[in-house]
Amino acid sequence: MRVLFFTSGIIVVDQRFLYEVREYSYYNPLYQIVELCRCGFTRLMELQTSNVDLIYTGWFILGFLFLGLLFEKYTRGMTEVTA
Repeated sequence: MRVLFFTSGIIVVDQRFLYEVREYSYYNPLYQIVELCRCGFTRLMELQTSNVDLIYTGWFILGFLFLGLLFEKYTRGMTEVTA
């Protein structure tokens, strides 16, 4: 969990890491979303966000949305409400 926290880029900016460490954080979708939000707030970040991939982030979000809806459909009739 701590590794995910540091590689997400929420508290620690990725420019402080070595390039080898930053390379692995690019595969983290949470990192991608945070960098996109930072890019939206400042125009200076546009040059530094060349590592953000909208297609990767979009497919990841759509994949988890699909899995969540599939799981909800599968478990919809399994719950009982007793009052």
